[in-house]
Amino acid sequence: MFSELERARRMLRALREQAGELLACTAGDAETPARLAPALLAGPIEALILFDEEAIAAHSVRATVEEVLGSGDGVLEIRIEAAPGLHYYDLKNLGARRASGELLVFLDSDVIPEPGWLRHLVAAACREEVRVVGGDAFIAPEDLVSKAFSVFWFFNEPHAVFSPDQPTLQPHKQFFANNVLFKRATFLAHPFPTMERGMTRGACVQLARELERAGIPVYRELRARVSHPAPNGWRHFFARAMAQGRDRVFRDREDFGMRQSLWGLRSRLRHLWGTMRDSAARRRYRITPAETPAVFGIGLLYIGTRFVGEIAALHFPGFVEKRFRI
Repeated sequence: MFSELERARRMLRALREQAGELLACTAGDAETPARLAPALLAGPIEALILFDEEAIAAHSVRATVEEVLGSGDGVLEIRIEAAPGLHYYDLKNLGARRASGELLVFLDSDVIPEPGWLRHLVAAACREEVRVVGGDAFIAPEDLVSKAFSVFWFFNEPHAVFSPDQPTLQPHKQFFANNVLFKRATFLAHPFPTMERGMTRGACVQLARELERAGIPVYRELRARVSHPAPNGWRHFFARAMAQGRDRVFRDREDFGMRQSLWGLRSRLRHLWGTMRDSAARRRYRITPAETPAVFGIGLLYIGTRFVGEIAALHFPGFVEKRFRI
């Protein structure tokens, strides 16, 4: 596992707390229609924990879950299932097939839900027109690396401020696979597609496009937020950057070329440079003047490595096809 085990413990604690709050509030929650309340109040919320037994020992997973959740205390009905050899999206597809609830909520082990995350997703899904609703994700700027990634990576700013008249449930082109809710029938009809040519990320982008073609809107609930970690260590840093570049090329290979890669590199560098020059932006990301050169350097290194991954995929696809699996 690339992320620290402590993050998984914090995720489980937050999940248990929010599941308990959801069970307690459904009867009188104005945001939750009565038609869902009986189903939620009927018993504990089913929690499937799936993992690749070839990547992490089963006893470690079970010990961690038992340490944090115990028996569930009537809040969570816990099922731990090993799925040897299955990777990220395959695990999600298998979990959906084995789950029994009307609502399927996917949550990664390395993200930590903010208070109210689960309630906001469920409340959004109570609307008839909402069949897919994703939460928001950010990187908490806690050290140099996380501050750099909070600036230039694909997640949103860490500090969200909503005005009273701002709609927080909004149509969106994409969703984050690390925290998203599907209505069961929708996901079973449109699971994560099979990844090709060694790709390890990007199936969520492909699925969002498929849903759009099928006329199924994707929503994002901005109040349902999770904290995502920056890459854990330099090995993960470089592997993630190379894989991100490779996967982007392979995913869009029909219309992806050197010109598009260079344009993307310039765009990302301009964004990074502009943020570093803006004192108000640096304050939002908690970057001090003394930290600015290091944060810029980390961002430059990652963006450059991702560009190398794109060029390698364009010119040496066979070499990068099965490398940098994350």
